[in-house]
Amino acid sequence: MYPGFASMSIASIPLTFVVAIVFFVIFLLLMKYTKFGRLIYAVGSNENAVRLAGINSKKILFLVYLLEGFLCAVAGVLLTSRTGNASALTCSGDYALSTVAAVVIGGASLAGGEGTVIMTAVGVFVIAIIGNIMNLIGLPSYPQMVVKGAVIILAVVLKGFSSKNQG
Repeated sequence: MYPGFASMSIASIPLTFVVAIVFFVIFLLLMKYTKFGRLIYAVGSNENAVRLAGINSKKILFLVYLLEGFLCAVAGVLLTSRTGNASALTCSGDYALSTVAAVVIGGASLAGGEGTVIMTAVGVFVIAIIGNIMNLIGLPSYPQMVVKGAVIILAVVLKGFSSKNQG
């Protein structure tokens, strides 16, 4: 990879967006149509029940963390290519908060076992739009993190209210 990798495009579509769409489709199919995807949801909602059912939950968790590490490596390569900087401080704070905010807005439970790939993508778009709006009005970085934190809290509270109303 070289510094211009992230600025490349395919048919006028940025390569980073193409990579994101490819992974979106792969994980949409993986989570929706494979036994492994169903086992991920099962382990996320109740690891003990999965273990008592005779399924090796540690193996599933290991594979999930392996996938996570691979995706983090891909993200690191793309980010390094985009910024031309490979500092560990590049990803501290805002990217982690944005990721959690996007997943929570997308409907995933912080306790696990809930959420879909499509709704996570919706959450990513919502956080991207909020971030772009805050950049356009010139809001500094730290207040943006406060706003994203407030969005996470609001999403968790609303999720709690909807769970009480359903059950």
